[in-house]
Amino acid sequence: MTRNADSSPRVPLSLYSPGKVNILRHGEDTKGFIASSKQMSSKGTAQSIESKKRRISQQQLADEELMRRRRAAMKRQVSSFVRRSDDACVEQRSKQKMRY
Repeated sequence: MTRNADSSPRVPLSLYSPGKVNILRHGEDTKGFIASSKQMSSKGTAQSIESKKRRISQQQLADEELMRRRRAAMKRQVSSFVRRSDDACVEQRSKQKMRY
């Protein structure tokens, strides 16, 4: 049997024939049961949406922190990095290094 978000069993509507009142748990008739199960499921989805939002915001914070660290690492690398594509720049820096 399938279950709702709040783990209450979901009852297919085809079990109930129209015009006949089926007594269910807590003595509800079908309409009351259907309404209450819908309310329960909507509450469950609202909670799951909230937790999803919280998870997403945590993920964004983690991503931002990661990007901040990466940028800092890139800045450190660039400061000690010799651009190989520009040979003149490399020669100039090597000459500067030889002076010291």
